[in-house]
Amino acid sequence: MNKELKKAIEYIADNMDLNMYDTLCDEYYKNEEIQDGKKENQLIRSEIVNLTIEDFFNYTELEKMEELNIENMRYLITAWADGQVDIYNYNLYEKSAIFASYTEGALSEYGYDEKRGFIGILLVGQYFFYEQLGNEILAQLEKYLSIEQ
Repeated sequence: MNKELKKAIEYIADNMDLNMYDTLCDEYYKNEEIQDGKKENQLIRSEIVNLTIEDFFNYTELEKMEELNIENMRYLITAWADGQVDIYNYNLYEKSAIFASYTEGALSEYGYDEKRGFIGILLVGQYFFYEQLGNEILAQLEKYLSIEQ
C-alpha cells in the first residue's frame, strides 16, 4: 500500500463517525475475548480502525489512489459487509449488545421478517453496521479527495 493511500486511511479514521469507530473497537475486543478469553497483546483503537479501512480497500482491490473508482467501490460494499458478518450463533449472541442500535436501524430500514428468526435479526444488524461503515469510509474518502485536489 503506497504512502498516499495510507494518508487517506489516516484521514478517514480521524474523521469517521465516532459511533462507528467505537462499535468497531468494541467488536474487536469482544472477538479477542471470545477467541482467547484474555485481553493481552491487543491493538490500540486507531490500529483497529486503520486495519479495517485497509481491509475494505484490499477487498475493493484499491492499492494506489490512481486506481480509485468510487462507483466500483460503492458496488462492492454489500459483498464486503456480508463477508464481515459472524457465521457462528454464539458470536452473534455475544456481540448483540454491541450492534443493538444498528439492529434497530436495520429493522427500521428492512422491516421485520418472521422467517429470519432471532439469529437472522442479529445477522441483519451486524450486516447493517458494516454496510453503513463501508458507506462512511467512502464518504470520508470523497471528502479527503476534495481537500487534496
